[in-house]
Amino acid sequence: MAVRIVHFGSDTFNRAAALKSRGYSVEECNSLAHLHAALVGIVPADAVVIADNEGNDGTVQAHALSLIRAISSVPLILFRNEDHHHGRADFDLVVPADAQADKWLAEIAELIARSSQRNF
Repeated sequence: MAVRIVHFGSDTFNRAAALKSRGYSVEECNSLAHLHAALVGIVPADAVVIADNEGNDGTVQAHALSLIRAISSVPLILFRNEDHHHGRADFDLVVPADAQADKWLAEIAELIARSSQRNF
């Protein structure tokens, strides 16, 4: 079964396509209700990505973080927008806007592998 990643927020940098090209199953969520449904579904997520979007005052992201942490302990990844610098401490991995895809894809694979080992 493919590794399942839940992606919350607008995919400004087309990162979901990069994840899919590496064989990940990516469920894209654009609302808190859809995020909740994706997290409590039958197939568990292996990681959750939050896209740090322009125009986001942080409120939606804060609600998403609370929701994710209340439901799941999977790795939490922030795809950062170049103009925003939200708290790094809330995330297991922060991907800068200008990061090379090969680098962050390798970091995500390593993070998910480490998380899977801890759960055995």
